[in-house]
Amino acid sequence: MVYRFFICDDIALQITHLKLCFRSYFPDEGEFEVEGSISIEPVLERLRAGQTYTAIFVDYKGPSGPRGHEFIRRIREIDSETPVYLISGEDGLEDVAKDCGATGFHDKREKIDPLLDELLAES
Repeated sequence: MVYRFFICDDIALQITHLKLCFRSYFPDEGEFEVEGSISIEPVLERLRAGQTYTAIFVDYKGPSGPRGHEFIRRIREIDSETPVYLISGEDGLEDVAKDCGATGFHDKREKIDPLLDELLAES
């Protein structure tokens, strides 16, 4: 099985950082694929085309315009099943994540491994 992830973050370095975290988590590079973008449009296009993901991660602060929770609402209009996580380095966004239909919240300052453990145990 290949786990597929999409990361949307306005800071390209954060996308690279998360990709490195995935590489560290999965011992075999063939086990996972990670796509990333500073814009939400690529993931919306892929979802509309039928692409599936193990999980999608959306940063709370977007480049300009809508915040991550608004992007998650747009994702949910297309796909209500895929786990979608609001991510941020800010505190107190758990309720925002819940209210917008996110599966959960991940604090970027924390290791992602426990979240992946939980996510993959459920899939």
